[in-house]
Amino acid sequence: VPQYIDGHDLGDSAKAGSKVLIVTEHVKHLDTSTFQDHMSQNKEGVVWGLYGIANAIQFINEDCKLIHGNVHRGSIFVSKCGDWKLGGFELCGEANDKNSVFRR
Repeated sequence: VPQYIDGHDLGDSAKAGSKVLIVTEHVKHLDTSTFQDHMSQNKEGVVWGLYGIANAIQFINEDCKLIHGNVHRGSIFVSKCGDWKLGGFELCGEANDKNSVFRR
């Protein structure tokens, strides 16, 4: 699940033919059983996870001017350390697109 790296500027290195590495981590869907495990063990973790997803949506909407359009339990992933990540960008579109499926 890609994550925006705040403040990372490739600058001239991207133009000079330098390599850009993409680092990933193992995550799993926030399915019903995972959610129930989180709720029973760590309610603060669930609140923190929802806060992270809300911040991701805010960034997508306000800074990127996009609409995610597909937020549901299957588009949320949990890392081994318990961080919640937003995925499922299949329906993502521009917020100002008048022909968007979200504006019809």
